[in-house]
Amino acid sequence: ETALQLSWNETSAIDFKGYHIYRAQNSFNNVSRMTPLNISLQIPNYTDTNVQVGDTYFYAVTAVDLMDNDDEIGHIRNRGCSG
Repeated sequence: ETALQLSWNETSAIDFKGYHIYRAQNSFNNVSRMTPLNISLQIPNYTDTNVQVGDTYFYAVTAVDLMDNDDEIGHIRNRGCSG
């Protein structure tokens, strides 16, 4: 099975609900029209198992607050998937 492991620094936000992970096969600057890969992760890491060997993926992580607002933490550099 092919997978990519992602990790990031934890947020210190008081109203933290969870993290959203966004992925695309092209570089992007905004997640407002994207659908997250997950539903409010509580831990600062994610394993993407829906990847193909030889493809490159771009990821962004947001911290979601109690009102379901995304506060962007940052982009994880493009990740290539090799077998």
